[in-house]
Amino acid sequence: MKGRILILEDSEHTGALYQSALEQAQFPTLWCDSLQKALAAAKEEKFRLVLTDLMLPDGSGFELISKLRADFPDVPIIMITGHGGVEEAIEATKRGAYDYLEKPVDMTELLHLIRQALDRAGAQILPIPSDVDENGIAIARDITLIGHSRAMQSIYKDIGRAAVQPVTVLIRGETGTGKELIARAVHSHSPRNQKQFIAVNCAALPENLLESELFGHERGAFTGAHNTRIGWFEQAQGGTLFLDEIGDMSLATQARVLRVLQEKVIQRVGGSKDINVDVRIIAATHRDLEKMTADKTFREDLYHRIAMALIEMPALRERASDIPLLAMHFLKKYSEAFSVRNPGIEAEALDVLATLAWPGNVRELENVMRRLLLSARGLPITLRCVRDVCADLPKPSEDEAPMPRSFSMQDWIDQALDHAQDVNSEGIRNRLISELDRALLAKTLARNHGNRTRTARMLGLTRPTLLSKMREYGIDQDTKTTLAPPPEENS
Repeated sequence: MKGRILILEDSEHTGALYQSALEQAQFPTLWCDSLQKALAAAKEEKFRLVLTDLMLPDGSGFELISKLRADFPDVPIIMITGHGGVEEAIEATKRGAYDYLEKPVDMTELLHLIRQALDRAGAQILPIPSDVDENGIAIARDITLIGHSRAMQSIYKDIGRAAVQPVTVLIRGETGTGKELIARAVHSHSPRNQKQFIAVNCAALPENLLESELFGHERGAFTGAHNTRIGWFEQAQGGTLFLDEIGDMSLATQARVLRVLQEKVIQRVGGSKDINVDVRIIAATHRDLEKMTADKTFREDLYHRIAMALIEMPALRERASDIPLLAMHFLKKYSEAFSVRNPGIEAEALDVLATLAWPGNVRELENVMRRLLLSARGLPITLRCVRDVCADLPKPSEDEAPMPRSFSMQDWIDQALDHAQDVNSEGIRNRLISELDRALLAKTLARNHGNRTRTARMLGLTRPTLLSKMREYGIDQDTKTTLAPPPEENS
């Protein structure tokens, strides 16, 4: 392989770890521990790929991305950091990073990502200039995105990639997953963020009224049209129009929206004059549009027009680790709105919230937290309070049930350690981790009914890594498993 990989990492231990792993995988490398050394090296040599930390002693990884992108737009850049968050994940991909990983990094996943990036090195996303502060860090947007799960980290990167490209975006997901919030985040991080963002619920208006609202109407166009009205397409000029529940739009209205996307012109209802519009479309739906196109209830040509970039929102049950964060966020939000001072919630109550199925997703959780705060009457929210308010909420099926805190993980560890001592076993840590990894992988596959793509996303793995682990552990996609002490070494 021609060319080296540049590693920018100020920690000597971590830099050496990356360098060793890459060299063993036959990737020649150069390691630098400062931004200035890396930039100097880049002037002397064109690297095949760059791995960079975010926080550096003399700058930030964002600076490296911006400077390298100007001279080497085809060189993939992967950012790795232990100090990441929502804004950092979005900003890294927005500036043109190929991907963004949080420490600690799975070396198998990193090596696969490097190979994937090198294969696609000729088709990198190019960044556009963005507003930054004096430190080169993106100014925080007024959009609150909550979640540290792998599923949400993937969504943040999708936002960054979609935001800077002049393409339509389709956001899919169950009702209540926060599709409009994601649409607003895409708009907020796009070059159109100084213009209007207008949200339209296509399911809330009858067909004739929806067309009038979207395209406007001329005076006298229909009974009651006493004045000319400017529609949402014109009002959103230069900005973003969010078409929520586009799957509920009639075929006739779909045809008119398709014309706007193809020709960038509209005609008001009752009018004949073409009006030029420059509007970005972001659409959302909870429906299966592919099935609807097959059934001829949704236009296939419109589907391909709106799905240039696709963002798949996970259901709340698919990111159960985010439930406590979301619950505390809503608790703070509504305690301020209701003037309740210092509200609290028992840890056991949070645990119960994380075990529910949440068919209404984040919207349902928000409503429950509001009800809990009111029912607690200014006192801490207890386990009994949660059980009373959530009595009618369904539990996940046996295959989907998350592991509650009451699961005896400590007992399992104690049992395994006792077993190891009894047989004078060594290397128990690696064997325990392997057993837990196998059980988690098999359980997640069962929960997702064998869907490997969804399983990989939930576990934060690439699909090839998932398949490799399945082969390693001898797991069939229908396998169900429970934790058990590791076998004796000679068994």
